[in-house]
Amino acid sequence: MSAIIETKSAISTGNRLFIKNIARFLLPHPDLNACNDIQYILIHYRRFVRLKKFISQRQMIQNTYIDYIKYKFKYENYEKRRSLVLGKDADSQIDWKTQIAQTYNFIMTAVSHVEGQTTDIDRDILMSKQILKNILTLEYFKIENNEKVSNSDFYDYRVRFKQLEDNEDQRQTRDIDFGEFDKIVMYLNETIGTRL
Repeated sequence: MSAIIETKSAISTGNRLFIKNIARFLLPHPDLNACNDIQYILIHYRRFVRLKKFISQRQMIQNTYIDYIKYKFKYENYEKRRSLVLGKDADSQIDWKTQIAQTYNFIMTAVSHVEGQTTDIDRDILMSKQILKNILTLEYFKIENNEKVSNSDFYDYRVRFKQLEDNEDQRQTRDIDFGEFDKIVMYLNETIGTRL
């Protein structure tokens, strides 16, 4: 049997961490309606960052997750990326606040614990975990893997979205792979109302 360590905020065993007070991870629902746009974004950004310790035990994956969250909140032009995939005339059916809240719910589902696959809820959790893992893996290979990618790749893949351009002659195999994955993620976003 493994040792049990208890602190004021958590109980830790050899393979589990139990959080005593989960309020700092949950969204303050009554307060969200009274928030302006900047407060709304900051509240969600903090909650996303707090989930870092539940993403993985490996530091590299946690760092990739934090970099991905920073990019999504600070730099990404989601509407440009969306129009490159779905076309210029595609209007979003869901407002951005709802999309951010649903993205947070998706990440919360992905970091939930599953003992075994017994119900539909467990399948949803396992699927969410796998989707998040795949997104983080691809983000790592787009930007973080410095042996294979140059510093200009941040601009190329995350600002200009060169992997989604139609110019087939100048695209490399890696660009096509990244582009196809980005398209699939965008279609997933449209289906479940998120901003992954």
